[in-house]
Amino acid sequence: MKIKKITKVDEKISNFIFNLRNKDYVRKNSLKNSKITIKNHKVWIKNFLKKNNILYIITIREVPIGYVRLELERKIYNASWALIKKFHGKGYAKKILDYTTQKKHYKYKALIKKRNIASIKIAIHAKFKFKMSKNNVIYLYKN
Repeated sequence: MKIKKITKVDEKISNFIFNLRNKDYVRKNSLKNSKITIKNHKVWIKNFLKKNNILYIITIREVPIGYVRLELERKIYNASWALIKKFHGKGYAKKILDYTTQKKHYKYKALIKKRNIASIKIAIHAKFKFKMSKNNVIYLYKN
């Protein structure tokens, strides 16, 4: 497994993120669970890296299997992640989230649906701490 920080998104990476984000099992656990149009995705991805946001792609043998997004909002990086379903439960997400949120001089936040037990466990493993629960969403912070 390799974790690659993306500084410029090519069409292959863009399509991978678009397709994974629109999978039913990913949308079910997302706070915004509606399907994303390709038009909106292209606008979003074009602007995402222009800001101080960070995008990591996870690969196995050069084939993308997931991503971690760190979106800067008011000096805190909002962390979100997704993996192709066949790689769930193998420990990849725990390692990736811990690795991508280890810089001590940054603060990180993860907003996770209460029923998404797997992602809550992943965040706790990556040293995120519970702060509060509101409207069926768990707020976890790191650093």
